[in-house]
Amino acid sequence: GHDPTDIDDYPATPIVVSRWSFEDNLDDTAVAGSTADHLTDNAGGVGYVPGLVGNAVAITSGSLTAASSADLHLSGSWTMEAYIWRDLGNLQTDEWERFWTKWSPTGGEYHWSIRGNSSASVPDGLDLFANDAQVINHEFTTRTLPFEQWVHVALVGDSVAGTIRAYVNGIDVGGAPYVEITPGPLPMNFGNFDSYGPSQFSGYIDDAACIDGFSLGPGADNTPTGDPDWDGLANGVEMVVGGNPAGGVDVKLLPRLELVTADLGDGVTEYFLFTYRRSDESLAAGVTAVCQTN
Repeated sequence: GHDPTDIDDYPATPIVVSRWSFEDNLDDTAVAGSTADHLTDNAGGVGYVPGLVGNAVAITSGSLTAASSADLHLSGSWTMEAYIWRDLGNLQTDEWERFWTKWSPTGGEYHWSIRGNSSASVPDGLDLFANDAQVINHEFTTRTLPFEQWVHVALVGDSVAGTIRAYVNGIDVGGAPYVEITPGPLPMNFGNFDSYGPSQFSGYIDDAACIDGFSLGPGADNTPTGDPDWDGLANGVEMVVGGNPAGGVDVKLLPRLELVTADLGDGVTEYFLFTYRRSDESLAAGVTAVCQTN
């Protein structure tokens, strides 16, 4: 069988070794994994809510725990990904929001959290500790994790390229040089350490997976109504005005109406000027622009 901890046995295509779909249970549903990494509830009773596909698990305290296994060690090239929904219970004074760990208060393998404080340049960004050291710091990310909406998050370790990258909705938001994460005996947890404590994730988790190899899953919403860069403009609108759906605040490209004062020689000194942009792609696609006044 395949050993997910052996870099020399790295698969040509990604293999999902552990997956939790949270369809009213805490079972590991991966078919290729060598170990059934079923979760146990250390959160004092979990609930299930509608997720993106089927149901998702709700966590407000404690953790969901899987005993340590080779499937849960991060070696060679690997991916950790999930959909998360942060509820407003995350508004706490502590800067750490523990989401996915194989760690303890005295250290361990990996500690993936959402981190932010009032002095951070980008508050509430993805953060990774590994081998008791900072790897990806929230201050180097470019996306803030929002409240009360589904977001796809991923960490991708690429031993060939020598990087560990963080992704939000399929967009690369930061990274660091690759480090080999030393395996250890600690259990893996969603929500917090299995020994509890502060810095609790509060919200929903859906379709979480450990993958041997690198894969970003569906990630970004590339439909016309999607808005993966969260600038308030749907992809279809960005295509029309010449924006960049993959990143950047493009609100400045929207149509604008302004009052202009000028002497046109006919006694008119003030008039309205309406300006709008159209990309060549939208013209070629036959997109119709309609101006409405009220």
